[in-house]
Order: sequence, then structure tokens, then C-alpha cells
Amino acid sequence: MNYHSLSNFRIAHMAVLERLLAQGVASMVQAGLVSVDTLAQDGLRVRAGAGASSFRRRPRLGELHAAAQVRWSACVLKSR
Repeated sequence: MNYHSLSNFRIAHMAVLERLLAQGVASMVQAGLVSVDTLAQDGLRVRAGAGASSFRRRPRLGELHAAAQVRWSACVLKSR
């Protein structure tokens, strides 16, 4: 199994894979396991436009951590 085999399979069976993904997500939403309030990105690689120091400074890391905690708390409260 290599990258090209997986890529060829994904391209050849795109409609089926998209339908299965949509059905899986719909089932998880219906069961209350996930919400569609948050947009997500798939695992495809994208080039970052941020500079090297964007996320390395302690104050910025603190802000990101606090934002993540707020978001996580909101998700936990919704799931109860």
C-alpha cells in the first residue's frame, strides 16, 4: 500500500466515500455525539501562511489555551 494506490482508490470511489462520510457524521449528530457548530478541516496538507514566531510566544500560547478551554467547556456542557 502506498500513497498512489490510496489516492487512486480515493479518486475512483469518491462518490461512495463522500456518501459514507456524510452518513457517518449524520448518525453521530443524531446520536448526540457531535455537533455541526464547529467547522473542521480534513487531513489534506495545506501550506501555512503564519510566520515562525506566530505561536511561540508565551502570551499568545496563553490566549490560545484559554480559548481552547472555553470552547471545550461549551462542548462538554452541550453534550450533557
